Amino acid sequence: MESLLYRELSQPELESLIKDCLHEELISSGLLSGGLFNTTYGIETSVSGDLVLRLGPVNRHLLLPYEHHLMEAEAEAYRLCAEHGVPASEVVFCDTSKTLIDRDIMIVRRIPSKAMHEAGLTEAGKEEVSRDAGKAAAALHRISAPSFGRIYDVMRGKGCADLHSALTNEFDETASACLSAGVSDEKELGEALRLIGAAKPIMNEVSVPSLVHCDLWEGNILVGGHPPKFLAVIDADRGFFGDPLMEFSAVGWMRRSPAFWEGYGKPLPDDGASRLRMKLYEALFSLSYAYIYLAEYRDGDLSARELESFRRRVSEISAEIT
Repeated sequence: MESLLYRELSQPELESLIKDCLHEELISSGLLSGGLFNTTYGIETSVSGDLVLRLGPVNRHLLLPYEHHLMEAEAEAYRLCAEHGVPASEVVFCDTSKTLIDRDIMIVRRIPSKAMHEAGLTEAGKEEVSRDAGKAAAALHRISAPSFGRIYDVMRGKGCADLHSALTNEFDETASACLSAGVSDEKELGEALRLIGAAKPIMNEVSVPSLVHCDLWEGNILVGGHPPKFLAVIDADRGFFGDPLMEFSAVGWMRRSPAFWEGYGKPLPDDGASRLRMKLYEALFSLSYAYIYLAEYRDGDLSARELESFRRRVSEISAEIT
């Protein structure tokens, strides 16, 4: 998949950047795979040792509005995780001024580990890691805020008083981007907005803004040791203060894991209102992915698949509401 956001630095550029950021010498560096949004390096420095350097995207005119502030959001998410005992990355350096280079910069301590899906876990090992991931997710969801919305907005006092308003704002921004990029049209986006409005009472049954990771797939769960055990949650930049059910609408592997729910401490709700909210969240996530895959990564096939998922969920919601 092609990414219009990813751009590597030369070795001299890396050496200069580390000296500017940490006032240390760069000993070694290597690209880390798996990311298309940020450009990520494993590095070793003369004082701090093993670290991970993440450089924000280029071509930022292609980003969705909330994607412009992901590193500020991520740093705040990790601060909250540390405060509430959720294992996560430790930020060593973060600069979003774009003065050192014309990109956001984050450096975190490197955790010797592998992603959950790459660790070669036995069935028993996967159950144990899933159980601990469930405990971490539950602890994450117990972190609350005074308002609803993306982390960056909430931390600036720009959150919304209710969940419906926060998600309507996000839908409006995503829909505008989709129209500009030719992803969708006014008719189907207008129908989705109508359904979001009709679902306002059900959405606003959620009265406490809970911190949701919004990208808690197995690649963002680190394991390590012998035998491998759960170590940390990473890449929390797309977090949202909202309904915990958003977590299980953005990523679905947990739904099929009894061990995850053992760790989480309660089952996935199965009442009508919860199912409807999950369909709404799935529609919103699919619409944003339809834009991201087409405009940022030039993958028309994946964009079309997400757009079809969006349409399917809108049709299902329409049948339930009307």
